[in-house]
Amino acid sequence: MLAIQRSSISITLFYAVVSTAVGCGAPNQAAPLAPSVAPAKLTTPQAACDSGDMAGCFELGLMYEEGKGVTKDAVKAASLYEQACNGGNMSGCYNLGVMFEHGSGVAQDATKAVARYQQACTGGEFKACSNLGVFYAQGNGVAPDVAKGRALFEQGCTGGDMNGCYNLGVFYEKGRAVEKDAAKAATLYRQACTGKKNEACGNLGVLYAQGNGVAQDATQAAGLFEQACTGGDMAACSNLGILYKQGNGVAKDMAKSDALFRQACAGGFTQACER
Repeated sequence: MLAIQRSSISITLFYAVVSTAVGCGAPNQAAPLAPSVAPAKLTTPQAACDSGDMAGCFELGLMYEEGKGVTKDAVKAASLYEQACNGGNMSGCYNLGVMFEHGSGVAQDATKAVARYQQACTGGEFKACSNLGVFYAQGNGVAPDVAKGRALFEQGCTGGDMNGCYNLGVFYEKGRAVEKDAAKAATLYRQACTGKKNEACGNLGVLYAQGNGVAQDATQAAGLFEQACTGGDMAACSNLGILYKQGNGVAKDMAKSDALFRQACAGGFTQACER
């Protein structure tokens, strides 16, 4: 019998936004952030930043990070995020934390990433709380503290960050720093799935496939795997391939199964390469 796979905890990457512009590389999208100080109408981000508007500095940093309207320059972006952060713009603190985490425009430094995520989390940037929770859970840049990681995931989830809900679901499913509770995990995965967190849809599919915390339902599992696979979760593509291979919840279709395994393998899910 082929084994259904699940995804583990994840971290939010660049996706803080100003107006309707979205930063790069986000596994899930956040609602637009309101600037801390509204720029004057018809002004440019450069002019707004020069006048002391930290939201303008943040937006200008985003432009340099993405190369939109200016030459792409990660060093300049990091400098502008730092200026915005030091001026009280929590989106700037969050994006600067991401840059320290990945060494983009600055030297990679987990300790500095933690500091900026903490600053942003304290300032109400809930996705920073979720990211900070991953650092504590993994002991990256801080002493490992799984209980604190769980609390930060809960804080992020309560604030509307779907990565926090997803990661908290993983903790409840596995019993990390909480009593194992598959039903609670299913509720959190469902919440995150509804919020467009594809890996949560995939993990919820695993629970339905196994009848863990929910009534076993292969058809429901297949639908969730398909949703997650379409959204880019390669583990879900592989799991859907398993169901097609077994004829479980879907009509048996070896050609479709093989295509899904190839898709998952090409997408970096190595377990699918062996099937």
